[in-house]
Amino acid sequence: MDVETLKTANATAFWPGLHWLWGFIDGSWGTLALAVMVIAWIVTLRKWGLVFAVPMAVGLTDVMASHWLKPLIARPRPCLALMDVSVPFGCSDSFSMPSAHAANAFAVAAALGAPWAWMVAVVVAFSRVAIAVHYPSDVLVGALLGSVVGLACRWFVDSVGSWRH
Repeated sequence: MDVETLKTANATAFWPGLHWLWGFIDGSWGTLALAVMVIAWIVTLRKWGLVFAVPMAVGLTDVMASHWLKPLIARPRPCLALMDVSVPFGCSDSFSMPSAHAANAFAVAAALGAPWAWMVAVVVAFSRVAIAVHYPSDVLVGALLGSVVGLACRWFVDSVGSWRH
């Protein structure tokens, strides 16, 4: 089921509008755009505790996904394991499970708690499958990891902030 779902999503890899979006998300500009949106949202709402919660969530999630779980699980990426998928933006030789992109996007969404951030996280997660760098289960595990860590960091920062009052 993982492979069939990936192949269905991968059919969108070269659709004109989506191809641009997948490339934007895959590159540095997508990360920069998300960071600017997050900062603008925090400043607009003056939720200063999020200045700590969001980077803490992303930092913890990224270490857990990229440095602990990926080497432990050691699952090859679909773009390396499957010969009949389109890989429009290249394929890393790092491991696949869990998706750090999905984990980090969901960590941000959970820490912020904003509906738009959850929608962005879903699009980021789908993009990883569409360009065949992750299986659907990789992004689901990443989404779960990021959500739990993001919620925990938000709770922690909110708790610390309430002690000062």
